[in-house]
Amino acid sequence: MSSAQQQFYNNNTRPVKLREMHENTIKSIKEMQELERHMFQNLQSINRSAPDASDQEARIRARINELVAIRQSLFGKLKSMYVSTQTHVTKNREDLADQIAVGQTMEQELKNTEQQLEILRAEKMNRLKMVQIGDYEYERYHELKGIMKTVVYGVFVILLFSFLMRQPWMPRTVAIALIAVTAAVTIITVASRLRANLRRNDRDYRKFDQSTSDQFNKVIVPESKEEEDGNGFGFFSCPKPSNKKEDFTIMGGIQPAGSSNNFSFLI
Repeated sequence: MSSAQQQFYNNNTRPVKLREMHENTIKSIKEMQELERHMFQNLQSINRSAPDASDQEARIRARINELVAIRQSLFGKLKSMYVSTQTHVTKNREDLADQIAVGQTMEQELKNTEQQLEILRAEKMNRLKMVQIGDYEYERYHELKGIMKTVVYGVFVILLFSFLMRQPWMPRTVAIALIAVTAAVTIITVASRLRANLRRNDRDYRKFDQSTSDQFNKVIVPESKEEEDGNGFGFFSCPKPSNKKEDFTIMGGIQPAGSSNNFSFLI
């Protein structure tokens, strides 16, 4: 018999059989007691003056002794059943205590595993944040490097035109105009890039925070009073929109006012 079958027998079949055996044993003991009482009554009702009175008394006493022996054996059987049941209950109690201890150990290990998992998740989030910070600083450095290159190139072109202005073949007016245009273009480019950097998101350098104004979020749909009927020149007119409200998505990532993710990508 396998362990699963043994466990099923101990949990289901064995208690039923023990209960039936206990009930049958108690019933037999009661029957023995009734027979003994009946025999004692017969023993008391013997006629002492009868010639075979001593033989009858001997037979009845022998029968009573047999019933007593049977009843004592039934009591011994009942006692052995109680001892076996008590032993089984004690074993089950010990098994239950072991299972509770194992369950508590497993629960503690599960808690420790969850704590380790939370630590790993926190470590992963910290590393992810460090990577994001590194990307942010790299992109910000790249942008500042581009601004400085624009300034350097502008200054180089201005110095070049200043050098050419000293040449006799270069008209002074043209050189001054070119220097002014170069300076203006450099200043406007640097100023526009600095202004754009002020609007960048504080977590993702490639994103720009949008204005919270609703001037770009309002969508007005004109309603036509004419309905398309298919007659005459009705096909030149637009059909009358239904009364059902429609939702529109604004291109360019513009979010409604009050939205937390009010930024867009401008690459």
